[in-house]
Order: sequence, then C-alpha cells, then structure tokens
Amino acid sequence: MRKIAVVLVTILLLAFTTSGLGCGNNEPGPEDTVHQMFKALEAGDFQKAVSYTTIEQPEWLLEKQQEMFKSVDIENLILKTISESENEAILEAEYDIEFTVYVYNEFTTKQHNTMTVKLVRVDDRWLISDIIQSDALSS
Repeated sequence: MRKIAVVLVTILLLAFTTSGLGCGNNEPGPEDTVHQMFKALEAGDFQKAVSYTTIEQPEWLLEKQQEMFKSVDIENLILKTISESENEAILEAEYDIEFTVYVYNEFTTKQHNTMTVKLVRVDDRWLISDIIQSDALSS
C-alpha cells in the first residue's frame, strides 16, 4: 500500500512539474504584484506594500503611515487587464476598502474604489509605477 502511495505522489509531482514547463515561465505577473501589494496593505506592512512599486518613500514617512493606519480591510478585489506587453501593463482594480485612521481622532471610512494601475517590468519583476485614475465612493 505504501508503494502505491509513493508512486501516486510521484506521478502527481511530475504532472505538476511538467504542466508548468509548457506554460512559459512561472514568474509572477502584473496581477500578482497588485494582489501582493493589497495583501501587504491589509496586513499593515506599508514597507512591503511600497516594495511592489517604483515609488521611493523615506523611512520616516512609512513609519508615520504605519502609525496613522490602525486597520485596513480590502474585500471584493477584481482585477482586469486592460493591456499588457513585455515590459508594461495597465490593470483596472475594483475593490471595497474599510480603513481606520488616527489623525487627532480615530475614524473609520468605507469606500468602493476603482483605479487604473500602470505597471512596468524592472529587473524581471513587475512593479506598480503609477495610478492613472482613481474613483472612490464613500459610504
């Protein structure tokens, strides 16, 4: 019985490995970058969120943002690729966000956002270079 299990696991591993070979490289694409940036924001890790962009922010500013934002919750994220070439991509991101901020007082805001995001490939890595358009509807 154990030999059968080992053979089945081996076959499954080979199937996964060879199926990846035919699909080109398995590098993260533009959508993966945007997903990871939102995950970092939701986790409250602004330094990591910025690492998915071409934006350089001073350490003191990241620390201030980290202090201000008490919580970030992102739901219903839908990404749509508008265009993609070898080194540039434009995506539309639509999502609901609720965040709590402390600036003199603590307050919570809920919004439905739609934004157009431009990404560029830098050293074989997709990075967010610009937010072309952003529409936020507060609730």
